[in-house]
Amino acid sequence: MLTVWGVLIVGGAIFFLQGSQLVKRKEKKEMIIFSSSMVIAMMLYIGLAVRLPISSPAEIIGKILNPIVRPIEHWMNEGAS
Repeated sequence: MLTVWGVLIVGGAIFFLQGSQLVKRKEKKEMIIFSSSMVIAMMLYIGLAVRLPISSPAEIIGKILNPIVRPIEHWMNEGAS
């Protein structure tokens, strides 16, 4: 849990320092991209540290393709019997 606090503190410091520089330069597009990527990265890291069940891309693709592959697998197994 100490690691989570460390990442939050360092991420907050980077967000504050870099964000203040972008605000001074009045770069709104870069600020939106920077802030959204920092928030997403910190949320994912906290989710991993707390061990939330986050699906991997392979699991998501497998769930999408399962209805297509299952009838083919069933058909191939019937032919082998």
